[in-house]
Amino acid sequence: MGNQQNMKSKFLLNEFFTLSISGALQRANVYAKSATSDEKDRFKKDLRNYLNKIVEKYFSPVSEADHISHIENLASFSTKHGATLKNKALSFGVSQHILNLFLKYIWCLKLIPDPPHFPLDGKIQEQLNTLAETLDTTTLPSIPWTKIQTAAPYLKSINFARKVQNLTGKQDISLAEFELAFYLNPA
Repeated sequence: MGNQQNMKSKFLLNEFFTLSISGALQRANVYAKSATSDEKDRFKKDLRNYLNKIVEKYFSPVSEADHISHIENLASFSTKHGATLKNKALSFGVSQHILNLFLKYIWCLKLIPDPPHFPLDGKIQEQLNTLAETLDTTTLPSIPWTKIQTAAPYLKSINFARKVQNLTGKQDISLAEFELAFYLNPA
């Protein structure tokens, strides 16, 4: 029974990784024109192994500063495959999307505590702005998440989400919980 459960967990983690990579890389146009299928496969395999090492750190709560470091380290790691990647590395925005989406999947299965953030993309930015308008507060111009190069604009969006969360009176839940509820039931 234990071995069967372990196989099921491995299967789900593999699927979550695939979904996270697909969700981030499909829209981001990250590969160099000259990249071969073999090179892309090697990159995704190395990325999977690296991501698995990072995720081990999330079995205990992770601070926001450490989370930002993990995203930056993921982007830095990708430079090992610079010849395969269009800009020689993954952007901060693509890296945050991969890590945050993977964390969201495994958090929803209760394998880790609440992650510090959520996957920042255009849809959630739009939804937050719509809610901000209904709350009669200023909005934040959306940033194409695939173009975010550093932590600063990303954190500006995360802090805006916190502001909207506070204005809704839902400070008693984590930012990840707020985003999930909001994602499932937009304003």
